[in-house]
Amino acid sequence: MKKSHLILPAAGKGSRLKSDQPKLFTELQNDHSLFDLILQQATDQFDSLILILSPEGAHYYQNNVKPKEMDVQIVIQLNPTGMFDAIQLALEALSPSTDARIILQWGDQPFVNSQLYRQLLHDLDQKSCSIPLIWEKNPYVQFLPANGSLKIRESREGDLCDPRGFKDMGIFAFRANELRKEMNSYAKQDTKVGEKTKERSFLQLLPRFITHNDIHWRLDQPSYMGVGVNTPDELEQAQRLYDQLQTFQDFFS
Repeated sequence: MKKSHLILPAAGKGSRLKSDQPKLFTELQNDHSLFDLILQQATDQFDSLILILSPEGAHYYQNNVKPKEMDVQIVIQLNPTGMFDAIQLALEALSPSTDARIILQWGDQPFVNSQLYRQLLHDLDQKSCSIPLIWEKNPYVQFLPANGSLKIRESREGDLCDPRGFKDMGIFAFRANELRKEMNSYAKQDTKVGEKTKERSFLQLLPRFITHNDIHWRLDQPSYMGVGVNTPDELEQAQRLYDQLQTFQDFFS
């Protein structure tokens, strides 16, 4: 049986959150951090977790976290050069001869549940990639399919997104070999960096990926699972969501 790995890029400084610790380990409620919530749902679903951290984040992890529930491999991203480079580092940590199933999940998306992990891994039995999308007001990233092609707008690079549109949930499932092949090919090209971030965007790989690989668009997920935590206001929103989810779970259990 193919092994399954969760890759969690979390090397950013999280400066918008105005925190003195790595964003991934920000407390949400009741001594539960974003990482705790992700680990709680992921532990029984994967053979290992590849955690991509800055040197400072790795130091914090070694001194304050080090969970025993899951096999965790730390990959250090020395400079915050973006998700594309972070994911390349993670793929290098996997054996190139292993056709594993991998799920990428941004470290600021703590509300993905174990059921979605199972669904995405099952999708990879038939497809090379599976991506859940949600329909949202004022998306900061917008996926625009048209005539078998895909365009992705990113507001952080100055793109103008529509008032309503499909955005990703910060989670993507791939067969490792197919992703590795496309990323290596893409990296060899004279690819443009973002005008504002000066980074190579991982999302801009996806239009190329779908021209060579079959993909499943999963459009059946609740929008709350796409809630991210990047600013103090978003942290407050996530705390309210966490409290209400706990109340519902307690009430119906």
